[in-house]
Amino acid sequence: MSPRALVGGEYHFTGAMAPSQDFLPAVRLREATVQGAIIHEPASCRRHFAPGSFLLALRRFLVGFDHRDRSAVCEGADMKRREFVTLLGAAAGIPLLAHAQGKGEKQDMAAAPVIRISLGTFDAQKAAVVEAKLIESKAALETGIRAMRGNLGYYAGIDRKNNAMSNVSLWESIETAEQMATFQPMIDLAGAFIALGVRFQRPILNCATVWQIP
Repeated sequence: MSPRALVGGEYHFTGAMAPSQDFLPAVRLREATVQGAIIHEPASCRRHFAPGSFLLALRRFLVGFDHRDRSAVCEGADMKRREFVTLLGAAAGIPLLAHAQGKGEKQDMAAAPVIRISLGTFDAQKAAVVEAKLIESKAALETGIRAMRGNLGYYAGIDRKNNAMSNVSLWESIETAEQMATFQPMIDLAGAFIALGVRFQRPILNCATVWQIP
């Protein structure tokens, strides 16, 4: 007979190969295909799971079997189980974290500014006079814009290469951005720029923020 025989679903060692009873108990052979491996599990380390369940396969994979020291196997199994439970808990928290982050991003987007954009173009020979007028416009606009509800910033700029000017402002909402449409100093300045040959694009845009890089 082979020194190791399968009897009643359990491996028993015979003859000179047989260890003492308090050194090695009968080992029940169970097979679980996990990453292409067959795992041998000590009967003393078994837990009750539904046969063929995913948890059973995972448990067998984590426990393993070393026939040299049954107590070491059980201790190793318990440690691996604790590590696995910790990892499983962390993995379970990932969807919650992602949900919280997604919710936070939606809230951030709800609080993101409305961007009001006014663009005008002009002939190249008008560039110097238009730029001078744009610099001068700050004195006429700043006090009134600072007093407006919901203003988050204002930027006036010029593109010398493409002969264009811009007025870009940030607002808490479209409603607050629309205050500029009835702001008399701005209306007066628009007329002055048109007299200099500036061609404004209409309508003025009030853009809701879709995404941003803080």
